[in-house]
Amino acid sequence: MWRNWLAHSHGVRKVARSSRVTPTKNMASLQDLEKRIATIEERNERVEKDKAWETSVARKLVVLGLTYLVIGTYLHSTGLADPWLNAIVPALGFFLSTLTLGLLKNLWMKMR
Repeated sequence: MWRNWLAHSHGVRKVARSSRVTPTKNMASLQDLEKRIATIEERNERVEKDKAWETSVARKLVVLGLTYLVIGTYLHSTGLADPWLNAIVPALGFFLSTLTLGLLKNLWMKMR
């Protein structure tokens, strides 16, 4: 009956019959499943470590130091007076922006 309905309403001429599923042929073995779970757990551990690094104070301090060095080197190469003193302001500005991004992200997520 439903085959006639498919043929009439959707233009399906022939509907394939389902084949029997044999556990040994079509299902993954227990060892394969354990291996897949172990792979997923390893990936989750890596992702958690990456997330911990991305939100850590150590990363923000490294970014602050590198930003200061890059800007200070640039200002020094252009011959401006007190390049290392003048590099503090943009480096601190960038550092403060990294601190507030987490707050803005949380606010944005609550509003969605």
